[in-house]
Amino acid sequence: MKKLAFLFFCSTFASANASIHGGLFDTVPHTHKISFAISLLEEREVFPLQNPLLRGLGNGLGDYLYRRQAHAHLGMFKLGFYLRGKWGLEFGSDIDSIPLDPSFMKNYIASHYPDFFQPGGKLQHAYRLSGGFMRSCYRFRLHYFDIVPKAGIGLLKIGADSLEVSLKQNGSNQFVNYEVQPEAMHSTLAFDLALSFEKKIGRLYGQQMLLALSGSYTVCRPQLYFSVTESRYSGTSTSEFLVKDRLDSYSAMLSLVFRMDTW
Repeated sequence: MKKLAFLFFCSTFASANASIHGGLFDTVPHTHKISFAISLLEEREVFPLQNPLLRGLGNGLGDYLYRRQAHAHLGMFKLGFYLRGKWGLEFGSDIDSIPLDPSFMKNYIASHYPDFFQPGGKLQHAYRLSGGFMRSCYRFRLHYFDIVPKAGIGLLKIGADSLEVSLKQNGSNQFVNYEVQPEAMHSTLAFDLALSFEKKIGRLYGQQMLLALSGSYTVCRPQLYFSVTESRYSGTSTSEFLVKDRLDSYSAMLSLVFRMDTW
């Protein structure tokens, strides 16, 4: 069954109250042509989807990249511009880390090197994402809420942590050094569909404050290069992989929005 493209992204933007007159939240009609909104204090829960095709990668790389974990994330600053309170554009940037479950890598090492134990090294690792985005928005009123559907495109830099593990053979001084090394972060496009429900909760310095509950579905198709190196007493072997991954995710977010009328 195809994923619902309408499960939402946590974006938060409201719109400036330009074309809604005498609504439930505003006793004074607004006729401003241009307004903007600032989104702050965004608490987001991210639920990445798994890519089962990764399990087929050799040399432990599939176990290294598999099983993304849900995580909390504090969203960054976003700014939106609206024309007569309805049509708008929002811009922002974001930095996130998607933690990967290390248990799969531990199981691979235990099965692939049964006569060795691990005296040192790190198994905690994650995908790293950073970049900016732009979304088109449309706002309308439904009962007590402002509803804002959005569609966006972003440019992300995506990379992954390296992995270095030293293994010692039981009963001897023989070591194996196992290393997974990604290349520099790769830039790729991301697309999302979002829906935001916003409700006015008060005013601060004459500007509207709103609480926004949002959700989204994000699609991203990065290509990353990895090298896997195994160094032991008998020599060194290196394998290189091009990974065509799918970093799709659902998100839910609660945020605080300030609307400001400018002209």
